[in-house]
Formats: sequence, C-alpha cells, structure tokens
Amino acid sequence: MRYSAAFLILALAACGAPGPDLQGTEAVRITVGADTFDVRRKGLTMQAMRRNFRMAQPVDEIIGNAERAMEQLSGCNVDWLRGDVAIVYGGLACPNGAAPRPMPRSDRDLLCAPDLAGPDGALRCSFEP
Repeated sequence: MRYSAAFLILALAACGAPGPDLQGTEAVRITVGADTFDVRRKGLTMQAMRRNFRMAQPVDEIIGNAERAMEQLSGCNVDWLRGDVAIVYGGLACPNGAAPRPMPRSDRDLLCAPDLAGPDGALRCSFEP
C-alpha cells in the first residue's frame, strides 16, 4: 500500500512536467477563451500544456487557443503546430529574422480525424509513415 501511494504521487507530479526539449524552463499560465495553458519557451520552440478539462470540445478550437497563447507570450507568429488537445508544440517565426526551428518528425506519426462519412462520426486514427 505504501509503495502504491508513492507511485501515485510521483505519477501525478509528472503530469505537469515539460517535455525533454523544454526541461529547465519556467511555465507561464495563460488563459485564452475557455482554455488555460502552462506555456514554456526555449529558443524558437514553445509548448502549451492544457491545464483544464473540457468535454467534447472541437480539437481545432483548443489547438487555436494554444496557438494564440504562444503568440501572446512570445510576441511572434507561430509557424507550425504539432500535438493534441493536451500538449501542443509550436515553432516560432519572429520578426528578428531568425528562421523557425523545423517541425520535428517521428518515425511514424499518429493522425486522427473524425470519420464524417461514417454513421457515427467516430474518430479514426492511422499511422503516417
């Protein structure tokens, strides 16, 4: 019992931790629309981690709010976005002329979209090579 409680505490503490690229950066809490994010920046890369729960909200609305939070904090335009409704990464295109960091790619990306042709509009996911 004691070990399971310690594991639970450690697991919950990791929920707000930044990704490996942004270790050591401080989060700034920003609310845009109905979403609250912890936003971090390192160079031209940003991360917006959503801190609130909203049921059945459009993904594009949440991602758009994350983009606006990044722009609000940085003062730069966001050149690319990658992520999901929980954590969004963005590459900045700042007016000082620095080229944005290229969007990271993994060996295989999981892409999800609603199946609008299907009877239930369920979310269908597939791997992109």
